[in-house]
Amino acid sequence: MVEKELITRQNILRFSPGETIFKEGHTSTSFYVLKSGEVALSISREGKNIVLEDLKAGEIFGEMAALLGVARSASAIATTYSEVYVYTKEQLNKLMDSAPVAIQKLLKLQLNRITEANERATASASLAHPLIVAAEIIELHAAASGIQSRARPGVTMIAYKPIFESLGRMMGLSDLGVRQLLNNMAKYGFFTLKGSKNKHLEMVKLDLLDQAQKLALEIGHSIAGYYESENEFIDITTLIGFTGANRSNILTKLATGEFADNTFVFRRSEIMDLLNKCGKDFFLKRTIKPIEEWCELEDLSFVDSPTLLKAMGRLETYDLTVLLLGVPDGEAQARLDGCLSNRRREIVENLAEDIDTFSDIDVQLIIEDLFNNIRAIKREPASMTGQ
Repeated sequence: MVEKELITRQNILRFSPGETIFKEGHTSTSFYVLKSGEVALSISREGKNIVLEDLKAGEIFGEMAALLGVARSASAIATTYSEVYVYTKEQLNKLMDSAPVAIQKLLKLQLNRITEANERATASASLAHPLIVAAEIIELHAAASGIQSRARPGVTMIAYKPIFESLGRMMGLSDLGVRQLLNNMAKYGFFTLKGSKNKHLEMVKLDLLDQAQKLALEIGHSIAGYYESENEFIDITTLIGFTGANRSNILTKLATGEFADNTFVFRRSEIMDLLNKCGKDFFLKRTIKPIEEWCELEDLSFVDSPTLLKAMGRLETYDLTVLLLGVPDGEAQARLDGCLSNRRREIVENLAEDIDTFSDIDVQLIIEDLFNNIRAIKREPASMTGQ
């Protein structure tokens, strides 16, 4: 695809999802500002597409290639319907000319250094060993934004969050994978994690890449294999980011068997630590949820018997029968059955003989109606509910 560089009168170009704005390796005199939508910057290495950054509205991209007159170091692809402002190198030069000469030189020097560092980091992204990739990325952050500690000369401090995000984006690891990679690097003395919830990294020497290469020769193969297997899995936070769904919806779909149980995996070491800290009763106790979030049969454990009795009374007899037929044996079924009067149980049992088929969707809709009744009863004044 030929790069779109012609500037419209309004200086705006529009791209559909999946459309390329510019390609890695192409030369250009334009740079862009994302007006709306989302754009992914990515590189191609050994047949794999590696996403470096996801851009949001207001962000600038493509400026280094335009200013330095070099080939694009990455491709820019619209991931949603997007609008971008397009500016030429001449417009950028006019902006630069308004700055003091010293600032211009410093900016170009910094851009050259960032370009070289990006080339090293992105090249290493295709290497098999995660320690080397991580070391290169962390060194890049240290050079760009590291702060020298006044209290301890020779110690460099780097913010944890930007490194965490870069490692996940460039290595394709889940949040859990990144945390474990950084914890292992700290264990082997690459740096020290400091502050509440690891707010920053502290390094005495900026030679992480040398350390990584040496360690890779000694014990690296097992670590590399571990993190390569990590790429096969994503955690629920990453899944939420991919799908836009909320945590409750995803867990509900898992609980109702809408996708395979083996899609969700549990890390043995994390579960064992949890059992050691909290005991097995931790998994048996349910955390109290706000009434607005009640939607599953297990949530009936939060409902008092008088309210449940009234809510069931507001269901049509046919719906109540389908509900009782569709609910699997267990605590929820026993709770519902226990709230039936003898007369209504008799009616339900007679009607059940005439119901041949019903769908899981029918049952789910009736469950929603039941919880809507429960919420409505809870909101009624005490005089209406008899409380």
